Amino acid sequence: MWEQVLLTDQLHIQMNTRHQVLELTLNHSQESASAIRINQSELTLLLHTLLEVNRQFRGD
Repeated sequence: MWEQVLLTDQLHIQMNTRHQVLELTLNHSQESASAIRINQSELTLLLHTLLEVNRQFRGD
């Protein structure tokens, strides 16, 4: 069963704990959206990547 985690104008994130899948939907415009589904290991890689980007933005 899908559970909504985050909903903004540009981003919709929902998770399915039974299948351990996260779905990310990016809204480009009113008519266009792209969605991807990632598993737990891909989510971990994404989190590490985003943390590295954040460190670069801060100048660490």
